[in-house]
Amino acid sequence: MTVETDEEVPPRSGVGEPVDEMTDPLAPLATIVPWETFRPRLESHWPKQGQRTHRRHWDAIFMFKVLVFGVLHDLPDEAVADMATDSISLMRFLGLRLGDPAPNAHAIRLYRSDLAKAGIMNDLLAEVRRHLGDHGYRARKDLYRQPVFPRRFLTAR
Repeated sequence: MTVETDEEVPPRSGVGEPVDEMTDPLAPLATIVPWETFRPRLESHWPKQGQRTHRRHWDAIFMFKVLVFGVLHDLPDEAVADMATDSISLMRFLGLRLGDPAPNAHAIRLYRSDLAKAGIMNDLLAEVRRHLGDHGYRARKDLYRQPVFPRRFLTAR
């Protein structure tokens, strides 16, 4: 059944529109934070490829980005794992292509646990917060405990 009307129905803002680098809310996060500077500290607490573990090898920076995304949006690990394969914006931020494997909630939880046990979790996240602040994005006082929404994430289109 079709319904005809004389009125033109405007499209819903943002729904069904392609996400490009100009409208991608995670694009600034990918460039503002110098992710590679975290690698030495992260790799010292994350198994290297070839080490005998029961974990799939994920790049330390990749997993840290996954973790930061979840913290920034105050999402449970299960939601972050689902979004890593469903959200084009998140996939672009993480460097994933359609069909690429993504970590499950258990892998994310293990990574968070490793950093917390090492006592570097809050320091790393505070550094991310500092980088965001240096570029005009507001972060809450305690990045690990509270969700952080940079100014750009809060503005309506």
